[in-house]
Amino acid sequence: MSAQFQRYRPINQPMPDYVRANAHDTAQIKYLWIGCIDNHVLPTTLMGIPNHEVLVYKNLAHQINHTDLNCLSMLQYAFQILGVKKVIVCGHYDCNLLESEAQSPALELIESWLHPLYQTRQKYHHHLQVFQSPALRRHKLCELNVIEQVIQLARTTVVQSRWQQHQKLTLQGLVYAPDDNVVHDLAIDIAAEADIMPAYRTAVLNSIGIF
Repeated sequence: MSAQFQRYRPINQPMPDYVRANAHDTAQIKYLWIGCIDNHVLPTTLMGIPNHEVLVYKNLAHQINHTDLNCLSMLQYAFQILGVKKVIVCGHYDCNLLESEAQSPALELIESWLHPLYQTRQKYHHHLQVFQSPALRRHKLCELNVIEQVIQLARTTVVQSRWQQHQKLTLQGLVYAPDDNVVHDLAIDIAAEADIMPAYRTAVLNSIGIF
């Protein structure tokens, strides 16, 4: 066996005993962190959240898709099994996925997955053109993408069900700036269905100055 794999040891405990012995690890989870796979900085580093208190879920550009069973089942697991009461959607400036739209036929799967992002770009196209700097336009698109995904999250059946059952659940949108290593609050906090549109308007206004 190579030295690379000698560090790893198999679990010798019977599986039920191992699960019981480590049950406290999931019982302490307080946050669900939804991020982009292009960002390699962990929330434990960004926010100082202890590792045992956060469940991390990532995909391309942190998209929330209502037909994505992987995402929806993860949300159900986080809420109904772990009892998570706060979800953070965190984007990051200088994301490679925001640089340009996929153009190669070989990337049709990526292009399909990122279609909602392209729709966001088109939705706010005229407002983004106000910003003369291409870098600043990308930053604003990044913020708008986070805002849109928080709204998508709020409208999932899993989240709606928690609120209908009067279960405490808060959704928040953040963006990480690698250049200065700062996490910015996008002023979108949703704790009930009635909060969705007011929070959306406030966040868009805060980001690009209009709604």
